[in-house]
Amino acid sequence: MSADGDTDQAAIETGLASPVARRFVEALRAIEDRGDLDGMIALGGETTRWWGTGPDEAQSGPDGAQRFWSGYRRAFAEIESEFTDVTETSSRIVLEWTSRGRHHSGAPVRYTGATVLALGGSPDEPELAAVRLYYDTAATLVQAPEPGNPHAGDGEPPMLDRETAASGRNSGLTDRG
Repeated sequence: MSADGDTDQAAIETGLASPVARRFVEALRAIEDRGDLDGMIALGGETTRWWGTGPDEAQSGPDGAQRFWSGYRRAFAEIESEFTDVTETSSRIVLEWTSRGRHHSGAPVRYTGATVLALGGSPDEPELAAVRLYYDTAATLVQAPEPGNPHAGDGEPPMLDRETAASGRNSGLTDRG
C-alpha cells in the first residue's frame, strides 16, 4: 500500500467520533492479528445481534459474538481489513472496507463490504445493539478441488483443499470450548 493509503487509513481510524466505532475497530484488529475475540465479545451485550451476509442465522449475545467472529477468523489463514470510508450518525455507523489476506491453502483473498453498527442506549452512553456485515460472499467461498483436477476448473489453485477446509488451523484462535 502507498504511503498515502496508510495516511488515509490512519486518518479514518483515528477520526472516528463514536467510542463504539473505535472499540469495534480495535476489537477487529485483535481478531485479525491474534485471533483474540475478547474485545469484540465485550463490546456487545446480552441482546446485541450479530449478522453477516450468507447462510448463517443471526447470532445474539456474547455466545453469538463468539460463534460469529470465530467463524470469520477461522475462514482465513491471514486477513486484514482496511477501512475506506465511514459515516456516523447518533444511531448508526457505517464502515466501508476492503479485506485482504490468504486462505489456508495460500491462495489470496480480497473482498469489499460494509459493516453497519446499530446503536442503542443513550446519546451519552451508546451501546452496540446490532452488527450487520454486507459483502460479496462469492469472494470468500472455498472450493475444494475435484478429483483429478487440482484447480477446480477455474485455472487458479483452490482456496482451500479438502483436508484444511475452514478448519481454523493457523487462524490464531484457541479452543473456547
